[in-house]
Amino acid sequence: MCNSKSIFLRVSNKGQSVLDLVTNQKFSVNIPTALRQNKECYITVIDGNITLTTQNGVNIMKDEVGILSNIPMYGFNTETSLNSNNFMSENNKILFNVDLSSLSSKDGSAGKVSCQMLNQRTFYCAGGLPQRLEFERYMVSGGIISPFIIDNYLSFTLKIDFIENE
Repeated sequence: MCNSKSIFLRVSNKGQSVLDLVTNQKFSVNIPTALRQNKECYITVIDGNITLTTQNGVNIMKDEVGILSNIPMYGFNTETSLNSNNFMSENNKILFNVDLSSLSSKDGSAGKVSCQMLNQRTFYCAGGLPQRLEFERYMVSGGIISPFIIDNYLSFTLKIDFIENE
């Protein structure tokens, strides 16, 4: 029989415990010891937010904007980056992406615009959580995945269901 217990982890790029790995792009936080059980688990991204700053006359619309992470997700992505083996998929690193419709309705003068996660995602993590959670913004523009370097807030909440086999 399998049992599970749920634990929630809220993460953002602000606060004393956040380390900037790449300024305004890639961040790292320590995962609490209680969550690093090296046990298989299901992780659900239950909410996510990326704040963007708009300016007059500057179009920041992208095909996709989201968050990548180093959580060992069981899954694959066929949208490989430039100079990779285009005939193979890579491990999935996309934690979530956001709804950009709030940007398209703005004229560029709105200032800060909050973009909410599109859909909840659940994925399987076989090897347990890493000691440090690394996460970064990405964008897709013109079919190219690249870092999205901005100095704004982002946050997300993970629901972690550890699987305990009895």
